Amino acid sequence: MPSRFALILFILFAPVTVPVYLLFLVVANLIAGAFYIVFEAALAPLLGRPIALSRGTMALLTIPVLVAAPLVAIALAVVGLLRWIVKALAALGRWQTGATSRGTAVAAGFVWFVVALWTTLACMNAAWGGSLIGRPIQGRELFVEHVARGRMLRQMPESMQAKRRELIAHLKEHQSAAHWEWRYLLADLEDDQAPFDGLTPTVQKRLTGMAWYFIPSEVSTDGQDHSLLLLGAMLFVWVLLIRWPGMFGAARWSWSRWCLYGLRVGVAAYAIYSLLAWEPTTLYHRFFFGDSPELPFSFRFFSPALWLGMDCESFVRLEWYYFNAALWLVLIGVASMIWWLSWRVSPFLGWPRFYVAFLAARLLQHKRIAFFSVGAVTLCVAMMIIVISVMGGFVDSIRDKAHGLLGDLVMDGSLQGFPYYQGFIDRISKLTDPKSGRPIVVQATPLVRTVGILQFPASKSARNVGILGIRLDEYVRTTQFGSDLFYQNRYGGTTLARQGQPFYGFSESGLPTLPGEMDLQWEHYLAKLSEEQRRDESQRYIRRPGELFPGPGVFAGPKEKPVIEGTEWPGIIIGRSIVARRLPTGEYKRSETLPRGERVMLTIVPLTRSGDISTEPPPKAVFRYADDSRTGIHEIDSQNVYVDFDELQRLLSMEPQKRSDGTTASARCSQILINLDEQFSRLGDRQTLQRYKALIESEWLKHLETIKPDALEVGMLANVGIQTWEEMQATYISAIEKEKFLVLIMFGVISIVAVFMIFCVFHMIVQEKTRDIGIIKSLGGSAAGVSAVFLAYGAAIGLVGCVFGSMLGISFIDHINEIQDWLARLNPEWRVWSPETYSFDRIPSAWKWPEVIGIGILSIVSALLGALVPAVRAGRTWPVETLRYE
Repeated sequence: MPSRFALILFILFAPVTVPVYLLFLVVANLIAGAFYIVFEAALAPLLGRPIALSRGTMALLTIPVLVAAPLVAIALAVVGLLRWIVKALAALGRWQTGATSRGTAVAAGFVWFVVALWTTLACMNAAWGGSLIGRPIQGRELFVEHVARGRMLRQMPESMQAKRRELIAHLKEHQSAAHWEWRYLLADLEDDQAPFDGLTPTVQKRLTGMAWYFIPSEVSTDGQDHSLLLLGAMLFVWVLLIRWPGMFGAARWSWSRWCLYGLRVGVAAYAIYSLLAWEPTTLYHRFFFGDSPELPFSFRFFSPALWLGMDCESFVRLEWYYFNAALWLVLIGVASMIWWLSWRVSPFLGWPRFYVAFLAARLLQHKRIAFFSVGAVTLCVAMMIIVISVMGGFVDSIRDKAHGLLGDLVMDGSLQGFPYYQGFIDRISKLTDPKSGRPIVVQATPLVRTVGILQFPASKSARNVGILGIRLDEYVRTTQFGSDLFYQNRYGGTTLARQGQPFYGFSESGLPTLPGEMDLQWEHYLAKLSEEQRRDESQRYIRRPGELFPGPGVFAGPKEKPVIEGTEWPGIIIGRSIVARRLPTGEYKRSETLPRGERVMLTIVPLTRSGDISTEPPPKAVFRYADDSRTGIHEIDSQNVYVDFDELQRLLSMEPQKRSDGTTASARCSQILINLDEQFSRLGDRQTLQRYKALIESEWLKHLETIKPDALEVGMLANVGIQTWEEMQATYISAIEKEKFLVLIMFGVISIVAVFMIFCVFHMIVQEKTRDIGIIKSLGGSAAGVSAVFLAYGAAIGLVGCVFGSMLGISFIDHINEIQDWLARLNPEWRVWSPETYSFDRIPSAWKWPEVIGIGILSIVSALLGALVPAVRAGRTWPVETLRYE
């Protein structure tokens, strides 16, 4: 204890003495820690006795000990890590084999860990996994050289030529059983002048000897080396490697456990090795069942993955087999567990323990602190429902709009188009289903796409637009384009043919009147509305004698009598956001300077058949504004216009043209939209749509065999591809789905706070109710019964929170747009959803019962997890301990 004088000096010189004293404490503790590490933790266990040092000895050894301490600490850490690894391997070995010997358990655990690590790494990165067992990626240099430098088949080295001859012989021998595309592959393989990069990736890798699963950075989309992610094989491996409950019950003897262990580990390792070494003999990795779009019954029956709605076309064949084998093992395990549970529960069949529900209800009524847990669960459930509904509604809206505007299948070519489209449309229109006899293709229509400048002479304005040439009647039957044509729905008469401009006039009674049957169509439109809507529309657009035409829409006039007059020009349908301004109320305000039938002009840049810009002056065509369309997607409604297919084809010089040899070149189109029968194109049934896509592709190749294109047309036809509507929008839809998944993960992590809150609340309740637990157990209550009280209490909290949260979330989703409008009325800056930013006019939210039920079940399970540890602790409490302090 320092003297009073020393304390006074310490206080007086505190700015100096306090830092010095803190430095002294740090140095002293550092030296003490070094001595403990070197002598107490290292030398004392080795000597088997404690070590006592005098102050002088410690002073002399201070420097050596400080130098040696880090090295000794590292050595101790390494030894401790090795001991922990040995213990962990021994635990793994005992878990897998039930071995009692430490050495055999460590050996078994080591083998299991090596196999589990290698198989998992191989499934995640097959190239790395193969290199670990002496199978590095080969042929990469040849592959990259021939793809990047545009090599011809005749330029391949002898090793690749030998494989080429093997493939040709194989195709000639098994051509009848090969995929229909391989007849064209055979022609390419036999052609020395064929480009190497024109072959399919499977054949390219086969010729260069590169593994089928590897994608080099030179051809990958992100410039990185990739290996296919083998999730199906990974599931199969882990289903085998995990020792599931009941395995030791089936294998009662030690030797049988070792045999089962060796079998599982060996099969897992061999499965991945065979997958890495696999080389398909049929020259393709995916499945092919002939020209029939239907999968064989045996294949569907023995593939549980198909029962879950998965697509076999997205799996490599061997991986698909492993994946389904894993699912069969899981199904067998679940069935065995259900039977085992029924056997174990059967002796306890009878009346339930009523005190469990009674006490849980009493706790829920009288423990106010539990309401915080209920509130947490409620908010988490409501938050998850709102997030998944908004994001899911956005994805569903994108999918619905894309499907509605593209049809089922899209046949797309290059910008200069492709010929011989009409013969192909006629061909596929004759396809019928062999079972039902129904036509497979309901409607197919060609499109011409280009860009240009739209000019409004009346307002002296112009803007760049995308131009679609359509056959209106066919386009409406193929897509949902005609569902919201403003003038067509209200007055009829929308056409892309040549037409004059309608003027309104006055009837004998002086009422504003439209020409033709427009007023009759308006009456039919009103008759289709509900009574409230019809009353609102009639009052809003009431016509009075002598007044101007009130709408809806804008018509030129007035004339003495309603009439259609003026020079006839082709009609044009314009995206609604181009011709009208959307108000915050959701309605559109139309310009009085742009009545129906007003003259507009399009300036278009045509392309030649070779894809070059035409040297002729760009045509400037005059059209009449026939109607405006609204798809609900802002990017389309603010950029696209629609004209007659034949008219745009003529303007772009894509109609039939004379060749230099006197023959006539076929007309060209940019796309073909194909709408299948409903039973062949059910929304969400990707497998069925993919199979009919393959059928249409085969018909296209058969159609090509019937034509004789010239050199330019061959190039155009080579750029033609067929995609489903979902594949056309795959990049955008995939990005939105990833965002949805990421947001769900983020809010899911936040929701874990409810589990910890329930845990804390239950821990406090168990501490408080210790005496009551002792009384219940002393009166005959079992440990399981006491635990069941708190588990039932937790389930009740989860259930109440689930109900309240679901009601709150569903109510919010049903009125989310009204809530946004209310906030915007309070402050316009609070409007979070702008149609110009988010594509859609309204927040596309829609809750689904499966998602709500799934979130509700997850909330109840989470509440049970939070209550599990306190409930088990309460059940293990002894009555004597609970009453000891009473």
